[in-house]
Amino acid sequence: MLTDIEDKLSDRLKRLNYFLFLIRKNPLMIVGLVIIFGLILVTVFAVQIATYDPIKINPPERLKPPNLKYLFGTDDLGRDIFSRIVYGTRITLRMGMTVITAALVIGSFLGVLAGFFGGIVDEIIMRITDVFMSYPYLVLAMVLTVALGPSIQNAILAMAIVWWPTYARLMRSEVLRIKENYYVKASQGFGASDSFIILGHILPNSWVPVLVQCTLDFGRVIMYGASLSFIGLGPQPPAPEWGAMINAGRFFIENAWWYSTFPGLAIMVTILGFNLLGDGLRDIFDPRLRR
Repeated sequence: MLTDIEDKLSDRLKRLNYFLFLIRKNPLMIVGLVIIFGLILVTVFAVQIATYDPIKINPPERLKPPNLKYLFGTDDLGRDIFSRIVYGTRITLRMGMTVITAALVIGSFLGVLAGFFGGIVDEIIMRITDVFMSYPYLVLAMVLTVALGPSIQNAILAMAIVWWPTYARLMRSEVLRIKENYYVKASQGFGASDSFIILGHILPNSWVPVLVQCTLDFGRVIMYGASLSFIGLGPQPPAPEWGAMINAGRFFIENAWWYSTFPGLAIMVTILGFNLLGDGLRDIFDPRLRR
């Protein structure tokens, strides 16, 4: 008994060491992990990192260039841009995490139903996904947000509605592939229930491509969320959202370049971090792509 447990632990340690070895071989993935870890730290310790109140107006200090007192300068209302970017990290990651989680749950549920049961269930679900995917994501998200009303909650809901078809199609393709394996056929032959097969065989063997897709989509969700905020459909003032900050700064771009530049850099670095992580995970889990 103890020997079996030791063998299992040894096998898991070998797999973990091999996984860490593959990560070390991919320096770009390490850069992505460092960026994401830094963003998480900024989110958790925003109060300690921010040097000023992000929404407090201070007219005498308006449009100050970057200096030792204001690291990223100030905006047209005298608010510290560095502090607003720090607090904006919370809004950005919250939007991304909520949208991806909601889209993943809805899409995976419908994708499993379509792939596993097939027939009329598959036909109905896939035709609905075709309708959603026939429109550009950003345009459809804009229309839904306008219909629901501009706010962070409605922007999140609109993007989740737009994004779930991606995971429905991905999960359906994984289910169709996995359910043809011999161990699934054997379980069906022994009379295993559909729920047991789905929870015991389908879902545990389909998480890898879904995880990679989530990390790659996270950056796109952040970009689309910033785009909605840029046109006034996301979090409303005085919320320190990066897209809204870029929009406000465009009127002062000639005399206050820092106003829009630093929020734009924050968006770029965040998207870069998640894209590097997603590419690294794809390389690790797909042997054909390993360098």
